[in-house]
Amino acid sequence: MKCWICGQIADSSEHKIKKSTLKKVYGDEFRYSKMLHIKDGNSTFIQGPNSKKIQYTKTLCKDCNRTKTQEYDRSYDTFFEYVQKEPSQIIEKRMIDFYDVYGDNFASKQLNLFKYLVKIFGCDLVATGLEVPFDLKELLQKEQFLTKLIISFAINEDKLFLQDPNEAGMGIGALIGWYPYKGHPIPEGYIWEIYFSFLHIRFWYNRPIDGPFAAPWIANNRYI
Repeated sequence: MKCWICGQIADSSEHKIKKSTLKKVYGDEFRYSKMLHIKDGNSTFIQGPNSKKIQYTKTLCKDCNRTKTQEYDRSYDTFFEYVQKEPSQIIEKRMIDFYDVYGDNFASKQLNLFKYLVKIFGCDLVATGLEVPFDLKELLQKEQFLTKLIISFAINEDKLFLQDPNEAGMGIGALIGWYPYKGHPIPEGYIWEIYFSFLHIRFWYNRPIDGPFAAPWIANNRYI
């Protein structure tokens, strides 16, 4: 398999949920916190952050995964730390100000956050056996771009009643594809989702936002 970003041999596995995120919530070893992996109604315990169950196997090359996209990963880490530390403020305001997250560099950092989310979305498409759209590959190399991907953020109200936010878990949703007509081999649009506790991040590729989600975001707004 080839790296979907650069076309070189894919010899690196990307985590479905970022390894640093898992370690901050559950520690280096999961067996004491009893983290469950649930898929298709089946649940099993995960022993640590390197479990193959929480990785996309060989979708990227090492250079793209560890070097070229490192700044994207760092922007996500900063964003996640903010979400973890400021849940009350986010829930009360129903808004995140990227200046509060990143400071004066919020414009470039939110762009890197968007690119990290594109990186994860691309890995999920490849793992499903689908081609990553050209505009998503191209935008990783650009400061300004056009794309059919829109990202939105929402708070899951039901999870706010849990005493421990970590009980709400973290994970990825099922990839939903739309085909231009019956029998067409390639979808023309997708909806996908990742979530941490009460915060849900939804991906709309070539699809209009539908439902109680925030305004569309394509790394072009101080507020989400």
